[in-house]
Amino acid sequence: MSPVELLLSKLPGAKRNDRGWVARCPAHDDKRPSLSVSEGGDGRALVHCHAGCAPEAITAALGLTLDDLAPERSGPTRPSSAPKRQTRSTPPSKVFKTANDAMAALEKTLGQRTALWTYRGADGEPVGVVLRWNLRGGKKNIRPVSRTPAGWIIGGMPTPRPLYQLPTLANVQRVFVTEGEKCADAVISLGLIATTSPHGAQSASSADWSPLAGKECILLPDNDKPGEEYAATVVGELSKLTPAPTVKVLHLDNLPRGGDAFDFIAMQRNAGALNDDDIRAHLERSADRLSPVELEKPQPAIESFRSFPVDVLPDRMRVFVEAVAAATGTDPAFAAMAALVVVAGCIGNRVAVLVKSGWVEPAVLWGVLVGRSGTTKSPVLKLVTRALIDLFKAARRAFTDAMKEYQREVERHNVRLAEWKKSQRNGPPTDPPDEPERPIERRLLVSDITVEKLGVLLAENPLGLLLVRDELAGWIGSYDRYASGGRGSDQPAWLSMHDAGSVSIDRKTSGSFFIDRAAVSVLGSIQPGTLARSFGTAEREAGLLARVLVAYPPDLPALWTEAALSDNVAAEWRTLLEALLALPAAVDEDGDPRPRFIPIARKAKALWVEWHDRHARELVDISNDDLAAHYAKLKGACARIALLFACVEVAAGGDAVACISEDAMRRAIAVVEWFKGEGRRVYAVLGESEEDRARRRLTEWIERRGGAVSVRDWQRARSHKTAGDAEGELNELVEAGYGQWHVPPQTGRGRPTKRFVLTPDNSDTDKNPSGGPETPIVSVSEASDGDDWGEL
Repeated sequence: MSPVELLLSKLPGAKRNDRGWVARCPAHDDKRPSLSVSEGGDGRALVHCHAGCAPEAITAALGLTLDDLAPERSGPTRPSSAPKRQTRSTPPSKVFKTANDAMAALEKTLGQRTALWTYRGADGEPVGVVLRWNLRGGKKNIRPVSRTPAGWIIGGMPTPRPLYQLPTLANVQRVFVTEGEKCADAVISLGLIATTSPHGAQSASSADWSPLAGKECILLPDNDKPGEEYAATVVGELSKLTPAPTVKVLHLDNLPRGGDAFDFIAMQRNAGALNDDDIRAHLERSADRLSPVELEKPQPAIESFRSFPVDVLPDRMRVFVEAVAAATGTDPAFAAMAALVVVAGCIGNRVAVLVKSGWVEPAVLWGVLVGRSGTTKSPVLKLVTRALIDLFKAARRAFTDAMKEYQREVERHNVRLAEWKKSQRNGPPTDPPDEPERPIERRLLVSDITVEKLGVLLAENPLGLLLVRDELAGWIGSYDRYASGGRGSDQPAWLSMHDAGSVSIDRKTSGSFFIDRAAVSVLGSIQPGTLARSFGTAEREAGLLARVLVAYPPDLPALWTEAALSDNVAAEWRTLLEALLALPAAVDEDGDPRPRFIPIARKAKALWVEWHDRHARELVDISNDDLAAHYAKLKGACARIALLFACVEVAAGGDAVACISEDAMRRAIAVVEWFKGEGRRVYAVLGESEEDRARRRLTEWIERRGGAVSVRDWQRARSHKTAGDAEGELNELVEAGYGQWHVPPQTGRGRPTKRFVLTPDNSDTDKNPSGGPETPIVSVSEASDGDDWGEL
């Protein structure tokens, strides 16, 4: 982005003219656009305020510096002897020694001021002054001066700007918030505490509202549309604070159109019926009767990660998952996901849950561990599947021995067959000797495999298979291996396998296969960027991504640990998997194995129905089509996971599963609720911009260090040149909804340290504490054409 483009992005009202652009100057109350913007010959952004604001004040008001107006230099520099292009530059800013000097310079041009208001920092020292000139026809001219490290300048204070009367706000609980300093002074004259934001109604979001955290804030809006918009903006800013303030909006009685708090107090005084004590008491009683506004908490682009609910897993799974997480130094979500899919793969077509007549869910799960390279995903997969690999090796040795015996039987059969053929020449016809039956390798685990080979193995292993790929992108990429017109020829087969449906596979070279119940669970890992690239539009529209459960915990440093998976825990895990593999299946009319259909017990069904309907109502409100498709598949996933837990419950005793218990259903619902949160996070990641991704990684860094950070700590951690740069980056996180500023109450002589605190989970939004109706606030709908500063 060029300097001019950067500047114009912060001046949304800028309009093009024959010399460049013209916009309202952000450093003063600019009713008529007086800021000229153009591009110099060297790519530099040139700014000039015709009202006299210094370039430093203009850039500070936009959250920029003068360095941002210059292009980045790259490549060889021009030799000093080369001729220089003459360009128009920004005029040097005028710096004054004192605020009085700056104000005197303004009065020399504009005449004697009508009023002024001084802004102070928390230490009580002046940081800015706002001056007003009354003009003919009821108009006014507002100009600010502000303090900089070099001195005082004519221009607005840098953001975030302090509130009016800031030192008086520290040790009070109730604060009245007005639109403009004139109204604030009128309220203060009654003996109340009042404040406002500097630089006009349109600049409310540029103020630092953190001193009002935890306080009771009574807003007194002007009686017009800009007044309601200002109140709505202030409510939005206050909603970002932690602890949250109590916010009420008091609409003053009998105000004329455009009237404000100053007019209200003046009307009461002029009427003579009430003195100042009466007016103050009236305002306080009116505030007491109001119901607080329900604050909307800002929602970050991606919600915070929630720990996997390990405690809801059946005991034998929980112990194993916790041991794997400890041995690998990873979040338990990785081991829990892998364990769930492995259990599903071991059960396969042995049982299925009968949700209701016509609705059967198989024991099939697809899961993926999402994490960047180096997040120890592969060791988790190895530990969780090690028992299956050992069983596979044992089965392979038995199959090898069986094949040797089969070869010997084939040789003996060939001898018998030759003798039979010889006997048929002269003797009576007889049946040939029976051929020996070729042994079938019993398989559960597969990896890099084509669909036609998978068809062969499924025909030989009708109880189902488990595919494990360390890099799941290879599984997705295999779809186009035999595609004639592009990617997707194998997708229908895989989609049927997720539902243990019938699959027909036809290949010219290997023949045709038909599998009645093709149950294949899938487990693997993938990097976030690869996830977005692999599951493209075709995979999403086909519903492939919607069927995949995801676990994407924040990155953890792979620190050294002496912890290891004990032999006892590993042996218990293997025993559990062997018990699941031994669960009895049913037999169909042809003598082939089929799943036993397991009903849901009555109490478990009541839990299921309540959750199902609540989930369905949530699904209707989802605007993201991909996420909605994922939510739709989670209904079946809940029944499937309940089936897994029911099987694990009985596997230890070698019993057959009779029904889905209430306990198994409750555990499954808790797990699927977690998967819903992960789904929201991952689908947001798939759609996030580079800027959002960078912010998310910053918040994850803060979360790993306790969820809070000071400006100085952030400056050191991020290697910012100045504390202002560090605070600016944290302000961006606040504006994006990732956290708030927290200033502890002053307890001693020193100034308390402001800290950025991550936003807690927003799923359980606090409701109106009074239980009463909300005070309506007019939402901002369009920019006002009125006074940017409001009535001062």
